[in-house]
Amino acid sequence: MKILKTIIISAIIGLGIGNLLNLSLSLIGGYAYQPGVPTFLNQFDSFNQAVLIEFILYAALGICQGLARYIFQIEKRSIATTILSHYGLIMLPLVVVGAYLHWFPFHLWGIAGFLLIASLLYLGIGFFLYTSSKKDVETINAFLKKQATQLHK
Repeated sequence: MKILKTIIISAIIGLGIGNLLNLSLSLIGGYAYQPGVPTFLNQFDSFNQAVLIEFILYAALGICQGLARYIFQIEKRSIATTILSHYGLIMLPLVVVGAYLHWFPFHLWGIAGFLLIASLLYLGIGFFLYTSSKKDVETINAFLKKQATQLHK
């Protein structure tokens, strides 16, 4: 049941982030909102068809990335192996979906540029989560130390 909840929430988050990015890129680019990259949208007979495929891919991407967190529950791996596995589970579907939706030019430099930007975002999010968790651990440890000191009095 916990995995089903993760799948549903991750799909919704994927849909939200995908659509928010479409809107953000339209605003940044200074052009009228389009539900996707024009070269992707123009492959279809209707925008509805294209947007439906986009929504399915956004949800699938959200699910893949949401489930990737479970890699950290495998205890027999080193932290380096776990992080590299997680990175791969995040980046591979991202690049495949990005290529299909025409997020970047499909050549070596386009893929490399996309991976660089996505990797920097991955590192930034990872750093934020690390510092946040470290602060929580320090707070808990201080509380436990205070409790232990009070017990020994």
